[in-house]
Amino acid sequence: DLELPAQHRAVQLGDAFAPPADPAGGAVWRIAPSDGKVDALVPLGRAPGANGIAIAGDGRAYVGASRRPLRLDIGTGEVRPLRFPPREQAAGIDGLYWYRGQLIGVQNVSNPGRIVRPTLASDGTTVNRVETLQSHHQPAFVEPTTAAPSARGLYVLARTYVTRFDADGKITRPGSVRAAQILRIPWPTRPSRDPSPGHMSTLGGVGFSTILGSTWMS
Repeated sequence: DLELPAQHRAVQLGDAFAPPADPAGGAVWRIAPSDGKVDALVPLGRAPGANGIAIAGDGRAYVGASRRPLRLDIGTGEVRPLRFPPREQAAGIDGLYWYRGQLIGVQNVSNPGRIVRPTLASDGTTVNRVETLQSHHQPAFVEPTTAAPSARGLYVLARTYVTRFDADGKITRPGSVRAAQILRIPWPTRPSRDPSPGHMSTLGGVGFSTILGSTWMS
């Protein structure tokens, strides 16, 4: 019952489809299936670091970006940054997912990374609180990027070394690269003790997730 992440497939945006977002250009492109025409739903530079796209329905989508996620109006291409409580942030979201009415983000700028769940207010732009489903103390995390939500939890690609790839696609210092690893992070079974706006709770410690397996990168 895994859902294929948006980063690895085209996502439907109205009557067109969007390939993976354009982090370098800061844009979101769309492709018309009828004639293959490509245009910029979000023009270049309007969404710096654009990455994962999460479709929320009702004409809304969310895009991971450099400083904070953006709310995207699929009809107009307008983007609005999410508003976070004081001292909270979600910079450098790589994988971004909409699951059962909530956003799930894989954050890897906050080295070595963490998994967060922002709770949105009814306006769809204000974040009331941020839960950490898996903290940065997880020793398996080395630049986590991608995840897949399911009823059994969130499956996360925990070790990627993505910044170790050179311009030719070769891994620098391959002898120091450990095996890639997938973690399963169960969904919390207890509510936060303080659901008030601005609250942050950490629900995933070092031992909270399950290591499913490793495979060597080649």
